[in-house]
Amino acid sequence: MGFVLCRKTMTRVMLLLIVTMTWFVAGDAGGTKPEERLFNIEKLEMFVDKLPHIPTLHGFHIVNGVLKPKSLQIGMFFKKWKFHRDLPATPVFAYGVSKHKATVPGPTIEAVYGVSTYVTWRNHLPSPHILPWDPTISPAIAKRGGIPTVVHLHGGIHEPSSDGNADSWFTAGFKETGTKWTKPTYHYVNKQQPGNMWYHDHAAGLTRVNLLAGLLGAYILRHSSVETPLKLPTGREFDRPLIVFDRSFRKDGSIYMNATGNNPTIHPQWQPEYFGDAIVVNGKAWPRLTVRRRKYRFRIINASNARFFGFFFSNGLDFIVIGSDSAYQAKPVSTKSVLLAPSEIVDVVVDFSKSTSKTAILANNAPYPYPSGDPVTDENSKVMKFIIKHKSETDTSSIPTKLVQYPHADVSKSVRTRYIAMFEYVSSADEPTHLYINGLPYNAPVTETPKIGTSEVWEVINLTEDNHPLHIHLGLFKVLEQTALVETEKFTDCMTEKNDAVKCQISKYARGNKTAVTAHERGWKNVFKMMPGHVTKILVRFSYVHSNESYSFDATQEPGYVYHCHVNIGSRRQYDDETFCDGQVIRFFRKMDGDTYGYHSHPLALQQDGRVTEARKLLDEFEKGSIPSLLTYNTLISGMCEKGELTEAGPLWDDMVERKCKPNAFTFNVLIEGLCKMGNVKEGKEEDGVKIVSMAVKSGKVDRECWELFLRKFAGELDKGEGNDLDSRDLVAHSFIKGWLGFDLLQVVRQIFSGPVVTVKVFEDNGLIRQFLEEKRVLVEGANDVQYSEATPWFKLIVNGCIRDVDEINGCDIGVRALASHPIKASKKGLGEQ
Repeated sequence: MGFVLCRKTMTRVMLLLIVTMTWFVAGDAGGTKPEERLFNIEKLEMFVDKLPHIPTLHGFHIVNGVLKPKSLQIGMFFKKWKFHRDLPATPVFAYGVSKHKATVPGPTIEAVYGVSTYVTWRNHLPSPHILPWDPTISPAIAKRGGIPTVVHLHGGIHEPSSDGNADSWFTAGFKETGTKWTKPTYHYVNKQQPGNMWYHDHAAGLTRVNLLAGLLGAYILRHSSVETPLKLPTGREFDRPLIVFDRSFRKDGSIYMNATGNNPTIHPQWQPEYFGDAIVVNGKAWPRLTVRRRKYRFRIINASNARFFGFFFSNGLDFIVIGSDSAYQAKPVSTKSVLLAPSEIVDVVVDFSKSTSKTAILANNAPYPYPSGDPVTDENSKVMKFIIKHKSETDTSSIPTKLVQYPHADVSKSVRTRYIAMFEYVSSADEPTHLYINGLPYNAPVTETPKIGTSEVWEVINLTEDNHPLHIHLGLFKVLEQTALVETEKFTDCMTEKNDAVKCQISKYARGNKTAVTAHERGWKNVFKMMPGHVTKILVRFSYVHSNESYSFDATQEPGYVYHCHVNIGSRRQYDDETFCDGQVIRFFRKMDGDTYGYHSHPLALQQDGRVTEARKLLDEFEKGSIPSLLTYNTLISGMCEKGELTEAGPLWDDMVERKCKPNAFTFNVLIEGLCKMGNVKEGKEEDGVKIVSMAVKSGKVDRECWELFLRKFAGELDKGEGNDLDSRDLVAHSFIKGWLGFDLLQVVRQIFSGPVVTVKVFEDNGLIRQFLEEKRVLVEGANDVQYSEATPWFKLIVNGCIRDVDEINGCDIGVRALASHPIKASKKGLGEQ
């Protein structure tokens, strides 16, 4: 499944995801223009609010002088928050031990190396959401109300069930939970290197809005025996987190998120990124901090959805970088500026005794979107103000020449090289529709299956126009080099066709100018900026980097881990936003008798090389006790379907059933994709389609786009006068219905639209009714061709669905008028009831 399939997906997105504003739980309503509702940010005076001290929660007990594990109860609450002295209080979602104590950002959790912290995250959020969210991208949706949430500790190294998987969401009181939810209490083992992390919401399709609403906070892991000898600035006054993000506000103080898409013909609310007008630090817009003439430590977290920050001081002060993301540097690095992508962390020391001025503005010069967007304005070019006291004082803290030394990262010992390609799909209007990693959607079979204790080289190929901060859960990495691509368009065309960097001769194109990795980013990281038009080579380590020891927990358990881009889209998000990139899952395999892992990887390699028959034979060679997994079957079935050999996939299905290996959405998707390649369905092959459709409907595991592809392809072949290449032309909505009715398959149409997988929605009802019932044909003609008892229930489905649309001139009106004027109305009992 490669980039070509993604282009089909783009076509489906453009044609079918046209929905009305009623689909969004919250958002802009009425005819008022957005600029008339926005608070004029220029009216807010900067630097009037003091920088808040974020509350601290200790993730440990001290009993008789001994550190002990501690359990915390942290809730998510709806409340109002003052972002600025002159701005009305803002409705937010906030973390805290109680509603009264909840803050934006949430409390900073301080943990100690080797002492476990247990956190029960409790959702107290009421419906509806305070921001617009988009149900067309498969988000977490609670059927009984409530707002789905789940917490990810960004940079944390812990068991999969505590990682905050996007499908591990839950609502208030755990009334509803996602498919991957396992337990209410997360276990953070705190056995990784000391450093900085942050926690934030991670719910499928809702990360961007839950983050914007305020669900984020800092997490610091301390290790006294490592850090005390460094004599860095310490204490509540001199060691402070700075959590920076951007927000826009309405006149009533509420957070403004534009609910009008850049190109409504594609989708009424989709926008590439969210950029706020005001810069917020620790919950206050443009705060001020009075400092002494001495050294301060600032742990700076970029918690913005999409904004990069190019930090510098207006008076020329240096940043002494001592850490990046969740790890210390080997030695301090002095720099005049720091570029921080969304979700990145930089740990710095600033020596205000070296200032020649009484004040210093922490400023920003990063274009938005980065790197080729608009220049900064007066409002978003300023972050906060430091007022420097005149009196000098004794400073006992220091900046050592060396910091923390980790075991050497040896590239020669990496066990393999992987190629990770990012490709963005755009509409004819040059608006982005989706971005896949390696041409695969989130629910595709796992392709990254590293072994615990190993290192791998990943070459990340960014074929987009934007800089993408890539975040890897669990594993840390070092950036080795960044190389510009030459003849990018030619290479992109090859990748679009083959989705294989090796077959496209990546070495032939990755020979442009090399960009040196900045000195303060050469340590271990969990996020890095993937430059557009470049190949970024990283060394990923799947063990503790401070000791090279294996993890203290079982990392092979479900649901695995993900890696993804960390730009959270303004009005939509492809599953795991967490972002613009469709996240991919990393899963570790246990060592089994007969080396099952080898049997999984070998069929995949053979299938990718076109040797599907040889791959199929490997099933017979599996040793006793080494049972083929769903990945094995999906790989083989995909290969058969890719070759158009759907009949060969049948025995594989039977073998799966016999071994009690349950198919997932990908299994059905590739079967249906294979069916679409069968050729002329009129030659008696439609029963294969009906069988697959029936199985898939009963399983409830096939996604919406899959159905649409199948129906269009299948019906296009049935409908006389319609070409088979349906992805290269505009498609009228009635073509598949007309084709199916012509073959007495109305029952299958009804099954699809009334089944648990594809439910009747307002926008499908109206789209169908407007485009073919208005012509007074197709469905009505179908009723003449099949038993009327078969047609009547489907009419009811449509009409019942239409009633949910409150638009005055809607598809239901058109449909009723069309049916009422048709001559069969009087002669067919029951039609008048519709």
